Amino acid sequence: YLNGFVIAPGQTVSFNQIVGPRTLERGFVMAPVIRDDELEPGLGGGTCQVASTVHAAAVFGALDVVARRSHSRPSGYAPLGLDATVVWGEVDLKFKNAYDTPIIIHAFLPTPSRLRVELLGREPEGKVEHTYAVVRTHDFYRRVWTKPFVKEGKTLKRQRGIKGYDVVSSVRLTLPNGEVRPIRSYHSEYRPVPEVFWVGPGANLAELPELPEGAKHVEIDGKGKGGEPISEGPSEGDPAG
Repeated sequence: YLNGFVIAPGQTVSFNQIVGPRTLERGFVMAPVIRDDELEPGLGGGTCQVASTVHAAAVFGALDVVARRSHSRPSGYAPLGLDATVVWGEVDLKFKNAYDTPIIIHAFLPTPSRLRVELLGREPEGKVEHTYAVVRTHDFYRRVWTKPFVKEGKTLKRQRGIKGYDVVSSVRLTLPNGEVRPIRSYHSEYRPVPEVFWVGPGANLAELPELPEGAKHVEIDGKGKGGEPISEGPSEGDPAG
């Protein structure tokens, strides 16, 4: 759906409008999505990896990024600040062709496991660089779920914990004559990713490993410290990456 799309001079385009609904009839399949900070199968999972690659191409092509939201967690396939999440009907990636010539999107798989997005139509004005700085980190926690399908008394580690980050990105353009022009700066917020264990009925939670460095507390079966319920968040990565 992206490959061959032409962006007219001054036109603002929407990733969701170009790619369209993520349905089986349109060729999308089940893959991991992020749901309540955990990965689970979902229709159209992995769409965010495409959106992130398009966003990176827009950044390095010095296009105007009109709307973009970072993932809820750091992505393994994109540097901090270059990823972009999309959710059909809710979260979009929008960017504008700031040039006076059309640009065509060339999106393809050079190898079965690699995605490449190119913006074709003119020579770049110079070299674009993206840098980022972590301005704050956030500790994660351990989440324990009792699952009836796990063998009684057994424990299974489902997900490692990752700290959260507040990130500031800077984009600059270096012209052939050596002049450096700042293009933009923007923020990204990545929530902490909980360490997740699934345990069978009757499991002795005291036998779980010690909390790793960066983990601040434990939440058990949807209840945090003090017994308060934990609310679930929306799917992401289409939501998830």
